Amino acid sequence: MERPIETKNFFSDIEVEVLKKFYSTLPKTVNNDGPEKAYTTGFEFNNLPIKKFRSRLKNIFGEFGVATSHFLQEWDPWTIHTDHQPTGTEINSTDITSKPYYAVLFPLCTQNLQTHTVIFNEVQTENGNTWSKDHNDKVKTLNANESSLLDHVDQNELRKVTINKILPWKVGNMIGWHRKYLHSSDNFHNAGIKEKLALVLFLNH
Repeated sequence: MERPIETKNFFSDIEVEVLKKFYSTLPKTVNNDGPEKAYTTGFEFNNLPIKKFRSRLKNIFGEFGVATSHFLQEWDPWTIHTDHQPTGTEINSTDITSKPYYAVLFPLCTQNLQTHTVIFNEVQTENGNTWSKDHNDKVKTLNANESSLLDHVDQNELRKVTINKILPWKVGNMIGWHRKYLHSSDNFHNAGIKEKLALVLFLNH
């Protein structure tokens, strides 16, 4: 399985509030890109206060390991990147012998406004910071809506990718994509969102 996925109502409203309360108890971790970008606050997966969480995920993904579990509190939208790290290098890894599998994201707060994660068709498994050097320009161009969602991304980079799926963030839902695919946040500032919050898991398989 490699296609982007969306599961509606994965968490109940009560479970969303439980997760937000759990996040409020954790010491926050500033992302490497700085405090104006995001907090990426890690925790031990087995400490999540959600009943049968692993078995519910297993029904969708089959057997998996959890490489990284963190909460993402984001103020500045990500541009194009990959979540595919070399095996065994992930922080908080509970399974370092298997290969990168899915990135799974559970929106917890969007200020009741629309935001998305954009998944591209292009794959990057090495040299994530310099991915654009490994891809050529594409003939296909973005339509007006796509261009608006991605107007924070360098145009030279946008010419090197084609869109596979635009996954909307809806509180309580789950979205996921294989970690080898390039992807990006949309420019959620255009929707009036100042910050957003999600639970994020990087799975191995």
